[in-house]
Amino acid sequence: MSNAGLAVPPQRQSFRVSAPNDAITPKIAREQVALLLALTRHASVADVAKLLVSEIVTNVHLHTSTPVVHVDVTVGPGRVYVAVWDDAPCPRLRARDAHDPRADEERGRGLLLVQEMATRWGVTWPVEPDRARKRVWFTLDEHRTAARGKPDQAGPYRAPGK
Repeated sequence: MSNAGLAVPPQRQSFRVSAPNDAITPKIAREQVALLLALTRHASVADVAKLLVSEIVTNVHLHTSTPVVHVDVTVGPGRVYVAVWDDAPCPRLRARDAHDPRADEERGRGLLLVQEMATRWGVTWPVEPDRARKRVWFTLDEHRTAARGKPDQAGPYRAPGK
């Protein structure tokens, strides 16, 4: 995809994608994020961002009954910030340890991928009156992500046993 004809983005831009919590939502969210990153000249991190968004939004779909999933994306020089919001707080959310005996299971590695591939990541529970919600977020620094390679290449992103 060529970036010819695209305007140089300002220092920082923020976008939101919202969709019903449905089985198709991870695909919609990852494709929208990839398109957004291509249009804002952050295509170098699009493959990693797609994978991480898909993992987090899939977790929301499988483990919550929140009616709507929100994906916030902020792009700036050399960095992308993504946050996935839902209305189902979970106080024990954490990535599985790569040495966990269950690491060979087909499911349950989503947050481990986020931990391994993101520059930084975390979970926050904003305090709002009469509303409980959670935000799982990550950042990708373009120079660091590009140096590590794409998720389909051999390296730290390979699933155990693959």
